[in-house]
Amino acid sequence: SVAGNLRGSVAGSTWLNAANSSLSVTGVLLNKGTLTATESPNTVTYSGAAQTGKATTYSNLVIAGSGAKTTTGVTVTDTLSRQGTATATAAPTYQSNSVVEYKGSAAQTTGPEFPSPMTATVLINNVNGVTLNAAKTIDDSLIVRAGSLSDGGFQITHGGRVLQARV
Repeated sequence: SVAGNLRGSVAGSTWLNAANSSLSVTGVLLNKGTLTATESPNTVTYSGAAQTGKATTYSNLVIAGSGAKTTTGVTVTDTLSRQGTATATAAPTYQSNSVVEYKGSAAQTTGPEFPSPMTATVLINNVNGVTLNAAKTIDDSLIVRAGSLSDGGFQITHGGRVLQARV
């Protein structure tokens, strides 16, 4: 964990987040240089207040803490998890078999991380519930593990599986 910033000193600076590793940062992550976080599984967590995510490909990406996390230019190969009260500013690119998890510490409303049509699995894992911000089409699975998904008055079109898996 990095309490604060992990900065690159030159454009050639590199951070490799290897398989089975995790990195949590509350500030800036490599304002200069390259972040390699594609080894599966590994996790990068932006856990501070408003932060700019590094435009790169992530195996598992957690946006946590609070405030808006800039997600422009982000690709997720495994899971994007929205935790705490954090929000995303842009729709990441999702690879096949990706998952978008809602695991907030308060009720959550979907945002740009949930484009329509949604090609990734949507996992509701928030006891406080999740509400749609607009009409949505889900092409993959919808899984409710904890809490509920409210349509917010919008239409949900679903072409995949719906599972309610309480643990």
